[in-house]
This record gives sequence, C-alpha cells and structure tokens, in this order.
Amino acid sequence: MKNKIISVLIPFIALLTLAGCAQQAEDDNTAFAADTEAARDIITSGLEAVDYEGADFGFLDRSKSGLYNDHPYEEIAASEQNGETLNDAVYTRNIIIEEKYNINITSAGAQDHGRIYTVFEETILAGDNAFYAAMPNLTTAFKIATKQYALNINDIPNLDPHQPWWSDEILDSTSVGNKNCFIPGSLNLSLMNTVGITYFNKQLVSEYNLENPYDYVNAGKWTLDSMAEISVPVTRDLDGNGIMDEKDLYGIVCSSFAWQPLFYGTGNLLIVKDEEDMPRLNAGNEVNYNAVARVIDLIDNCDTTLNVNNRSSVTQNLGQVTIDVFNEGRAVFFIELIYGVPQFRDMDDDFGLLPMPKYDENQRDYYSYIHTAKATACVVPVTNGDGDMTGRILEDMSCESYKLIRPAFYDVMLKTKYTRDEESSEMLDIILQNYNVDLTLLMTDFGLDIDRLLREAGTAGNPGVLSSIAANEIKYNTVIDSAADMLVNK
Repeated sequence: MKNKIISVLIPFIALLTLAGCAQQAEDDNTAFAADTEAARDIITSGLEAVDYEGADFGFLDRSKSGLYNDHPYEEIAASEQNGETLNDAVYTRNIIIEEKYNINITSAGAQDHGRIYTVFEETILAGDNAFYAAMPNLTTAFKIATKQYALNINDIPNLDPHQPWWSDEILDSTSVGNKNCFIPGSLNLSLMNTVGITYFNKQLVSEYNLENPYDYVNAGKWTLDSMAEISVPVTRDLDGNGIMDEKDLYGIVCSSFAWQPLFYGTGNLLIVKDEEDMPRLNAGNEVNYNAVARVIDLIDNCDTTLNVNNRSSVTQNLGQVTIDVFNEGRAVFFIELIYGVPQFRDMDDDFGLLPMPKYDENQRDYYSYIHTAKATACVVPVTNGDGDMTGRILEDMSCESYKLIRPAFYDVMLKTKYTRDEESSEMLDIILQNYNVDLTLLMTDFGLDIDRLLREAGTAGNPGVLSSIAANEIKYNTVIDSAADMLVNK
C-alpha cells in the first residue's frame, strides 16, 4: 500500500493554506501559489529538469461541461487564474511544469465524452503525432487499449506507477496479462470527483436520536446492515395517504444505479484474474452472490428505501428526484457520487459525507467505487515520438497534482457551511484511499451486459440475479476472453 501518511498529510497542510487564501479574493491567486510552496517541498518526483526549448506538450483532453455530474472542472487547460480554487490549482501546476521543462502545456482540442475515442482513433490511423497524451474515461481507455492504439504504461521511461500520485489499486485491477495501457492518478481530477459516497442528514440523525454515522465508520462498523438498521425507524408516510412515494420520509434514497457503489464498497469484483493476470467471470462465487443479494435487498426494501426506479409514482427526472428528496430533508442517507456536494449548497439541513458501507465488520477496509464512464485516465498513443519526455512530464504533472489539485479538491468539497467539520475531512481521507474498479464495467462496449442486468434486478427486486448470470458463464467468459485477447495479443 502507498504511503498513506503522506496521502493524509498533504491535503490538511494545503487546506490550511487555502483557508487563509479565501479571505481576500483580490489576493487569492498570489496567496495560493505562495502558501502552497511549503506543501510542494514535502515530496517531489525526483526528476531532474530538462530544457525542451519551448516545445508544445499537447493533450487530447475532455472538454469542460456545465453539468455538475459530467465534467465540471478543467483537468488540463486552465488558461488563466480566475479565483476558482480548482481552476487556479490546475493553472499553478501547469506553470510549475512549464517553467521546469521550458514547455507549453496545450490542448489538442478538448472533446466531449462521445467524441474523444473517435478523435483518438482518427489521429492514430492518420499516423499523426497531434498530442503526447490523452485523457479519455476509463471505459474508453480500455477500448483504446484493445485496439492496440496505446503504449504499455510499463514501457514508458520516467513513469513510476507505484508512486502515491498514481492509483496502483486501479492499475492492479485493470491490467490484463500484466499489461496496462492507461494509468489514472492525481492528474485525473475527475477520478476524485466521480467517487461513490454516502451523504447523511445530520438534522434527521439528531431528531431521531440515531447513533452518529461517523462513530460507525471510525469503529469499523459502518456496514450494509448498520445502514439498514438506522433507516428503519425513520421511514414513514408523511402525508398519511397510505402510499409510500417521493413525498414521504425514508432512511435511504437512491436509484438502481446504486448497486454499483454499494457492491464495490464491499471490496468484491465480478471479474477476477488468474495467476497469469487473465480475467475470468466470478459470478458463481458465494461471497459475491451474498454481497449482491444484500445490496439488491437494501435498495429494493420499501421499509427503508426510496429507489426511484421501482416507484411508478416517479415520472419526472429520476436523478433530480433523488437530489430533491435529500435536499428537502426527506432521507437520512443518499447514495450518489461526490460530485453532488455543491448541489446542496442551499440545503437547510446540515449534512455529512461517509464512505460506502462495508459488507460486514469482518471486512478490513472501506472501498470506493469509481464511475468508469466519467472518471478519466492518462493514455499515451502509439504515435508518440518521445516516450522519455512524455513519461517525465506526466510523472511530474501527476506529482504536482497530488500536492496541489488533491487538496484543492478537498477544499471545494468541504467549503460549504454544511460539511465544514473535522469529521468530513477525515471521511474524505478514507473515501479517497482505496479505489475499487471492476473490469466488468470496462467491458460493456464488448457485449457484457452484467451492469444492465444488475440495474434491472435492483428495480425488480431480484436478489438472486447472479445465479442466472453464473448459469451463462460460458457465454460471458467468451466475451471476456475476446476482449482480453484483443488487448494482449492482437
């Protein structure tokens, strides 16, 4: 495991400095750069400066979206300081790297989610060296890898995947045949912004004399069962019409999508790998069966949960309904991604942040789900003409991102009055510590329909869904083998 002491220390050092910056907007940018100098001195990549004589170092990156749940922050192209914490952290990081290596960090043309693969492929087929690296989402990065369009990360000089600014957990779980063709890390701001979390309403916890969920987490007892137990005494028919709908009070609000963050919070995977690092379906495993069954029972239980997908009364935007229910104080827990925090800036009740619950108390660590269609990773195209330079720049950019962007992200997630407590900051340390990514979610483009089946099971209340998936093991392993073969042997 990485040096988690440093992982925890850096955000707090930078948070203290960022808090001081927030007092005077006029001096914010200067103070930000100066006050984080001490944090930057704590750890370095160890790479020596090289003069690249003003060369452009281009990225094919995601375009910024106006939607909070898409891609609301720049990862690469912050052209100027504007007083926004994350933008200015990206800008400061770029300046540090540009000055160290005498380069210009540029965007080869930011693309939306649907276009980045097409542009990447067109560039490769044309034999162009239009960019040194790209930032597709994890699902697209896997598809690029199967097309043999990307360099093996392990073959790129100066890039050390085991440093704390890269996610070796994701590298381990997404390698195939000991080959990695994409690498996620602190350079990928969306990696943090799309992590699964549990929100909780502090007012309802107090009003119903419930045990503080923070205490459960710190005691290692925050589990699926404890979430359900807390939820039972709260759920009730507010309007007395005898129908439990979106106007009533619940312990939990979610959609059927919640199977993903809840199941992967148990630390389990539906695709595992053999001794040669080749993937195989693991649906028939008893541990997985029990974990999926428990998750489906939880999100389908009308005595505790409003799952907007299985309520016929909910006909408007389902995602917005879950937000409204929590925002209006009608749910103790909300299962969603962390990118929703700014949406509750005007919420009347105070709320806190929690990791996803464990399966049971025997589970050692808390694990965090990553949305593979929205979180990005670094990919180096096979047309790249300078691996030495590329590895050097990516390594240093990710290192500086670890020291600047990660703590800036903490600040954004905590700076509303509702989450400004010591416990929320401690929870973020836990949430961003152990990522859990399953190849199952990276192979949807290859015909693997397991995610769809589990969402349908959450809606229909079918806790035994893995039995039918396991019964088709040969079919699924054929799909898995085909994708793996394309990545390793094509």
